[in-house]
Amino acid sequence: MKLLSKSLFLYGICFILNSWIPCGETTTFFVLPSVSAAESVETSVDSTLYRPRESYLRAGRYGATHHTPPTAKNKMKLARSIPVNEVDDLLRDESLSLGTVTRGKMRSGIKMETFGPTWHFIPSVGKRGTNYATYPLILALEQASKDVFDRHGGPKMLLGNMSFRSGGDIPWSVSHNSGRDADIAFYAIDANGDSIEHNHFIRFNRRLKGTLGDKTVFFDIPRNWSLVRSLIQSEVVQLQWAFLYNPLRRALLKHAKEIGESEDLILRAERILKQPSDAAPHRDHFHLRVFCSLKSVLHGCRNTGRTWDWANDYSDEYKRHLEKLFEKLSARTELERAEALNSLHDLQARPPRRPLLQLIQHTTLPSSRQLGLKLAMRHDLIDHDSIEPIFEVLAEQKSKIKLIEYLQTRPDTRIPSLLLPLLRTGERPLRDAVRKALAQITNHSFPVPDGKGPAHHRLADVWEKWISENDEGIF
Repeated sequence: MKLLSKSLFLYGICFILNSWIPCGETTTFFVLPSVSAAESVETSVDSTLYRPRESYLRAGRYGATHHTPPTAKNKMKLARSIPVNEVDDLLRDESLSLGTVTRGKMRSGIKMETFGPTWHFIPSVGKRGTNYATYPLILALEQASKDVFDRHGGPKMLLGNMSFRSGGDIPWSVSHNSGRDADIAFYAIDANGDSIEHNHFIRFNRRLKGTLGDKTVFFDIPRNWSLVRSLIQSEVVQLQWAFLYNPLRRALLKHAKEIGESEDLILRAERILKQPSDAAPHRDHFHLRVFCSLKSVLHGCRNTGRTWDWANDYSDEYKRHLEKLFEKLSARTELERAEALNSLHDLQARPPRRPLLQLIQHTTLPSSRQLGLKLAMRHDLIDHDSIEPIFEVLAEQKSKIKLIEYLQTRPDTRIPSLLLPLLRTGERPLRDAVRKALAQITNHSFPVPDGKGPAHHRLADVWEKWISENDEGIF
């Protein structure tokens, strides 16, 4: 900061005394201290540019049909992003896919360089900031692009949308929420069989023909098959789907058989390659989806759809992980219990009833009590005997109201008697919640009767009398 202030001061002098001090571009007053790769990743977040949906519909999924080729200036600017192999190991370990591909997010997503040795992105993707994914998927994509390049030569693999840095919905797709999806353009050749370098997605018809400007181009079967084969055989990800148009799928499978690929590889390709039944046919790109990694599974990643018999869904590891978390709910230290509670919440797992209820009643951490109550209500674990003790330890009025709203949905004739004392002692919002709950449970409501004393006490007397007379016929 001192260096920066000093430099600005000196440049100010240059501006005032322009004729005395040479202040051209070659003048150097200071050198910024170097920044580590991990710090760069944390601080150099690109601003995501959102386009209105109307603009997207006019221009298509990836913008206009033609894009200006990347200039040397653009390449220099984009090349400053941190390469994957330089990202701090700890950051790699924290790259996690959470939830599902349609209702999920990503923790510490890794940015894939816009231009690489054997790949590049469509220009609009860099502006959108949708070139983030989990570390294993980026490794697999880099390796696949290298495999195709080494086997066939250029062009580079062209990529489209992956995910935002933290995942979540993207305006251009229903999925791509959790760093496990990637769009890849099809490789193409011209009429002479020469490969074509392009920077947008080319739409192919059932005859495997497409249009690039005013030229007819063709689906490059060998290169596209090499890409599929590399991804299926990847050692860092398990490929679940590669969505594409059926005629293109048939051409790839036919080619695989003609060149003598193994039966096992062809069988896997037959299942993984698929034209989606509930979305566009994918005539212009592969839409890849990979299964959750082991670490992501243990943090709440959820696979949806088919699970292949050769793929590991890590169900055994997940069960063992849950057993350890259940044990930690009864651990000696508050920290261990809080960590277990947070993990179970992220996993959306059903905890055991007794340890959870005991934790709610005895923890000294308000955050753990609130989270425990949330889990208990979500999984319907609150029994009649624990209602009153839980009410006694809840300090926040908001938590008490949430518990009352939960109890009004329970078919238990004893609940009105438990709620009744709150009509006399609770604060106004709490009493209102109790009144609504009693009306919901009993299908009755009463006006405040005339008389002496506080109104809520008189109303509590009416409810107490009615409950004692109708205890057996509340429901």
